[in-house]
Amino acid sequence: MELRTICYAFFAFLFVGCSMPDVTAPPQNVVPEFTQLRYESGVALGKGYADLSASLSSTNGVTTTGFMIGKNEVDLAFFPAELRDCDFSVRVDNLDNDTEYCFYAKAGNGRNEIRTRLVWFKTEAGGGNSGGDNFGDNTGGNTGDNSGSNPEPDPEDPPGPVMPPEEVGITISDPNFRSYLMGLC
Repeated sequence: MELRTICYAFFAFLFVGCSMPDVTAPPQNVVPEFTQLRYESGVALGKGYADLSASLSSTNGVTTTGFMIGKNEVDLAFFPAELRDCDFSVRVDNLDNDTEYCFYAKAGNGRNEIRTRLVWFKTEAGGGNSGGDNFGDNTGGNTGDNSGSNPEPDPEDPPGPVMPPEEVGITISDPNFRSYLMGLC
């Protein structure tokens, strides 16, 4: 009888007396998230432009940042942007006036990436500015000097698939999906 009482007391001490400490992930293991996404479009020297900027909650493991932008959801071009603190931005010049464009921001670590939702905006027909804010407040932001140009397609050449920059590559972490895609090739 005495051994049974000692066992009960021991297990009661383990389950009731010893509470688990609050376990949180160390800051270096927290996955970054997008906190803000902003754009401003306008016309300069007769052509449209878009200033795109985004903010991350942290820079843990982030090695690549930039924006995918185009006239539709399929034909998007990548514009890299330098990460400063938790912000990155880019100016895309030479856009067609009075035209709808879509874009999203993305950040990656060379193996996986996160991205924002797709956002649509329309460039101005003449002068003026328009802007938008998808989430977060529209304050602050990076006004870095990253710039790019959206190359004009040749009307004689039909559009082909947009390939990622050579230094980025494509990583598919799901082995079943990768096998499926390789089977299609």
